[in-house]
Amino acid sequence: KHDINLALEICNGLRPEFGKGTPEIYKKLAHRCMNANPNQRPTATELTKILDYWHDSLHVKTYDKFGYKGEEIMTMFEKADKEIPNILTSYETNPDAIYTSRVFTFNNLSKPINSPVITSYLNDEGGNEVNNKHRGCYYLPYTLWCKECVPHCIIEGWTSGNHNIDEFIKDTIYNAKYTKYSDYDDYKYPLFLEWVPFDRFKDVKPIGEGGFAKVYSAIWIDGKTKYERQYDGSWEKREPEPIKVALKKLNESQNISAEYLNELKIHWKYNNREANDFLKFYGITKDPETNELIMIIEFSEKGNLRNFLLNEFNNTLWKDKILFLLKLSYDLYNLHKLGYCHKDFHSGNILQIYNQETETNISYISDFGLSGSLSKQKSDGKICGVLPYIAPEVLNGEPYTLSSDIYSFGIIMAELSSGKPPFHKRKHGSILALEI
Repeated sequence: KHDINLALEICNGLRPEFGKGTPEIYKKLAHRCMNANPNQRPTATELTKILDYWHDSLHVKTYDKFGYKGEEIMTMFEKADKEIPNILTSYETNPDAIYTSRVFTFNNLSKPINSPVITSYLNDEGGNEVNNKHRGCYYLPYTLWCKECVPHCIIEGWTSGNHNIDEFIKDTIYNAKYTKYSDYDDYKYPLFLEWVPFDRFKDVKPIGEGGFAKVYSAIWIDGKTKYERQYDGSWEKREPEPIKVALKKLNESQNISAEYLNELKIHWKYNNREANDFLKFYGITKDPETNELIMIIEFSEKGNLRNFLLNEFNNTLWKDKILFLLKLSYDLYNLHKLGYCHKDFHSGNILQIYNQETETNISYISDFGLSGSLSKQKSDGKICGVLPYIAPEVLNGEPYTLSSDIYSFGIIMAELSSGKPPFHKRKHGSILALEI
């Protein structure tokens, strides 16, 4: 009977029954929705994501794409389908059960509580077929983990020796996204930075030096850490695979400033976009002798644009040049969209990496303003960069702007057409700056 007595029982935890064979994860989600505490119910956004994932699991092989739980979900619901013919559709109805809207005035109802059945589901007890210990994030294909279920081995047992660096790295872990680390990967893995002891690198060899950093090639013995999600919601670490990387040692970075750290964060923000068209930033290490910070980044086997033009200019058609410039302009657009100018945009900072899928060389912008920050330039009046690429207004003492990068882009276009570095016959000094 739909009256005050039913209202009292609902406040005391009474909930409707489920059909025979209903999957446990389905009942768990429903009980979360029917939680007596309104603050502990899922949001509509969370419901949409969970149900969207279930839908995909039942219609496409999401477990092949995401590597966790999809196959298990499909199995549970297919098993439940077999029980549908056994569920009676005829039932008795109380004459006082009214299913039209009415106005109710109830007084002195007890404070709502959860029944033992609901509590057992909310506490992940009660014999679930899948022992889910990882809350709502367990079901979301694009959400990796929350602070409660992130693998503790990633965030514990290490330190860079700098609190701000540690917090920066942990923030990338807590907010990790899926990505492929190479063209050979079948699965996507969590993308985050990690702190790596320097003794985990071997065959360290110098390959380049700029005004603000030294670059080395090295073999990372363990390779990028990869985790795969298991059917129970836990995470399993894959076997380590050595990879070749570039180590970029940042000059005089022992006591990293807030401005310098902000540059690192912007570099990571650019790398953490939805697109997979970026030079990968794997983590951070430290020179054990000088204590200078070292960025661990993807190795560019083809070198930079300057080297590429030196070796491949006569084999590069105009259609290839236009495609290259299109990709370069897209990278610059994404950087500017962050409200950030490069300030050191030249052919030595444009790296070439061979793409296995397209069988072409792909260009990537590197050194996102790490060399010579805007705040540092303002304080000492110095102009940082490679002279032929610096915009004339900057040479004249004005600050770097987004438009300054566009000037550098034009210089690169000229270099791409001739195959020669700009002003290669001229002394790069005050006279050249004056003529520019």
